[in-house]
Order: sequence, then structure tokens, then C-alpha cells
Amino acid sequence: MKKHEMLEAVIKLIGVYCFVLSLWGIITIPMSIISFQENYSISFSHAISPVLTGLYYLVLFFLSYLFIKKTYLILNILGNSTQQDEEEKTIEVSIFGQLSFWIRIIGLFYFVSSAPYVVSHFMGLILSLDLSTSEQSHVIADTMQPLLVNIVILVLSLFFIFKNQYIEAILTQTKSEEI
Repeated sequence: MKKHEMLEAVIKLIGVYCFVLSLWGIITIPMSIISFQENYSISFSHAISPVLTGLYYLVLFFLSYLFIKKTYLILNILGNSTQQDEEEKTIEVSIFGQLSFWIRIIGLFYFVSSAPYVVSHFMGLILSLDLSTSEQSHVIADTMQPLLVNIVILVLSLFFIFKNQYIEAILTQTKSEEI
């Protein structure tokens, strides 16, 4: 199997993973709305929670669509041109020759896990700007630390996706120094 074909298969598998997660979310959103309607004394930060949850799962659904139906776009973004694939033959390569491929896959996985969270919680922060000062500080305090952590994960995942050869060089250099 060529590297291009394997990457395409992995992208489609990540798309299926996103799709399953988004379906799970579609099932849980009505339950969170029902629980909100049962308790009318809930603050705005609790009221916006179903909206942010819905946005989270919509982003996951959009990512699943991209990964499953528009795989060629993802492959183009990742820099796998068809010329490279035609020149590339199925060659046995050591595990460190394929390390950049697996680093890219890890980056894609963490991108999928952090991007929806960042989008939905960033929108929650924007929506909280219209709140009173006390409610606004409560929403910001609850959201800021996990949001910052997921932003760091998102940036690292993009670094893993687009600078995988740099990481591979660091890892293989460390390996050769150990020997």
C-alpha cells in the first residue's frame, strides 16, 4: 500500500470517528434542552450550554463531512500531490522512514479532538460579553483554562500536521545519538 493510499484511509477513518461522535451529540442535545426547561432559575451560563454543545457537534459533523466526502481537499492541504504518489513506489522503508506520516496522523487526531471545543467555547466567550459583570466573570472563569489548554493542543496539532518532517528530524537525530 502506498503512503498516499494509507493516508487517505486514515483520513476517512477519522471522518467516521467524527461522524459517530456527532451522532452521539445529536442524541444528547435534546436531553440537555429538556433538563434546562425543567429548571427555570438557571443562569445564562447554564442556558447557553446546550447551544455551545450543539455548536461543538456541528463542527464535528462538518469535519466528518470534510474527511469522508472531501478527502482530496485534506490530502491537498497535507501536501500529498499526485505527482509524488506516481513517483512513489511501494518500497519497504524502516519505521523511522515512515515516522513523519504517523506524526501527521497524530496531529490530525488531536486537531479533530480540539478544534470543535475551541470553536464552541470561543463562541461562548463572545456571547458572554453581553452578560452582567458577575455572570460574565463566572463564565470566563469556567471557560478560560480549558479553552487555553485546547488552543495549545490545536496549535501543536497544526504543528504536527504541517511540520512533521521537522519533528521526525528531531526524533531520528535523538535516536541516532543514542546508538
